[in-house]
Amino acid sequence: MKTYDLSDYAGNTSSYDVYPCTGNPIEGCNVKVVIRVMAPAGSVDFFYDGKNIPFSDSHFDCVLCSQVLEHVFHPDELLIEIFRVLKPGGKILLTVPFVWDEHEQPYDFARYSSFGLTHLFLKAGFEVESVSKTVGDVGTIFQLLNAYIFKITAKSNILVKVASSLFLVAPVNFLGIVLGKLLPKNQDFYLDNILFARKP
Repeated sequence: MKTYDLSDYAGNTSSYDVYPCTGNPIEGCNVKVVIRVMAPAGSVDFFYDGKNIPFSDSHFDCVLCSQVLEHVFHPDELLIEIFRVLKPGGKILLTVPFVWDEHEQPYDFARYSSFGLTHLFLKAGFEVESVSKTVGDVGTIFQLLNAYIFKITAKSNILVKVASSLFLVAPVNFLGIVLGKLLPKNQDFYLDNILFARKP
């Protein structure tokens, strides 16, 4: 089984041969081809030029697209290409942020609601099987607070980074987890969408 992994590695160049998808809707898929988005020159297996995925029609059984769509200026064109390279009955698992700070500037173009994401997939010809949301409680606010702390300390010296991790990030995380268990859920305020769809 061939899986197309179009994921945002943010320059991570470590490679792997097999990515087990155990426990998710595309269980048993193995990554045979890895495409690294925004990776350093020379570390990309294949390059998507923004127009064409360099594979033949109906080439892959599965596609994993994790935290990429917000960096694509024309997502409808990418989804049409993913649809093209998937075999009939092929599946896609996609994650994309709904609430998150601007990142990887200047290549951060959009955020997607569950409704907008579903619309894009249906328009591209997919059958959407499920859309779920991550966090969906007050923990979302605490995660954003931690992202803020990380951004303001990212260029600091190592002592400031360690101190902020121990005395700011860890307590904020803990408080977010506890309050997330105690306070009501809110599925309208969440971090990410997880969409599972298939090509008919």
